[in-house]
Amino acid sequence: TPVRAISIVSGIAAILLLLIGSAMASGAEVAFFSLSPSQVRELRSHGARTNRAVLLLLEKPKRLLATLLIANNFVNIAIIILSTYLTGILFDVRESAYWVAFLVQVVAVTSLFLLFREILPKLFAMRNNVETVRFLAGPVCVASKIFYPLSAMLADSSSLIDRRIIRKGYNVTITERSDAIELTAGADTAKEEKKILQG
Repeated sequence: TPVRAISIVSGIAAILLLLIGSAMASGAEVAFFSLSPSQVRELRSHGARTNRAVLLLLEKPKRLLATLLIANNFVNIAIIILSTYLTGILFDVRESAYWVAFLVQVVAVTSLFLLFREILPKLFAMRNNVETVRFLAGPVCVASKIFYPLSAMLADSSSLIDRRIIRKGYNVTITERSDAIELTAGADTAKEEKKILQG
């Protein structure tokens, strides 16, 4: 029926948009936390608006990571709900075996997640981290405002962020230390002294 067709098309379109959002969140996580101290200094040396937005987000790395995790989880839950709804429309459980619909949903959703959330965006972000953070600075800033209460609570009261930073090997401490040195060291500070401070 026309209503059924519209529901299917709308559901697929919504899932595709949500997959893009999930890919952006995953790519942003890798891109922001793979920036080297030299890349951060390069962003600071160019006063573009996007560069300032990136630096502002990096000032609170735990809150940034919490925002990306929360946004990604919300998107993933929405994808699961929509995929379940679409599966119910495409497969009439009264005529099809339950395991067929379940198998299609699990295989399809898992494959899409792995490809568009884990593999492609993270590979691209790792190879193009500066361009990625510049492109995603605006959306991430919007997300940080939307999820501010939750992200602040998660960053301040949970060890989840610290465990993820350690597990993923994110170089937050080194970046923050290098940034602090660059901000506090004056023009007269010798390069050798900066190197000693940076370790």
